[in-house]
Amino acid sequence: MHQPQGTPANLPPVPPAGMDVVAEAQPVINEQAIQEDGQLAWADNLLRLHAADLISQLQHWGAEVDARESQLNARDALADLRERQFRQWQKAQQQQIDEAKRRAESEEQALRATLRRAVAAATV
Repeated sequence: MHQPQGTPANLPPVPPAGMDVVAEAQPVINEQAIQEDGQLAWADNLLRLHAADLISQLQHWGAEVDARESQLNARDALADLRERQFRQWQKAQQQQIDEAKRRAESEEQALRATLRRAVAAATV
């Protein structure tokens, strides 16, 4: 076999035209490669199991977060309802106080008018 010009020396020689090539290389069992493949398969399997475990845990945590968020929203809605009820009660109380104050002022004016008339009648 000859080496064509421009072909790197580390490449196997190219057979001349018309010559059949018989495979000279026999399969070589590379035990290190087999062991590395086994380790890679084991690592790949372990990685898949770990990923599945992480997915399961994240889904569990997500469900817990969703439940907590739901509870928080319910508590927030209840707090809003109580706040509105308190404001309505406070407004009603303030209206009652304002009405009582108006009645008291009206009574006071009526009593002052009566007192003025009584003092005016007494001085006459």
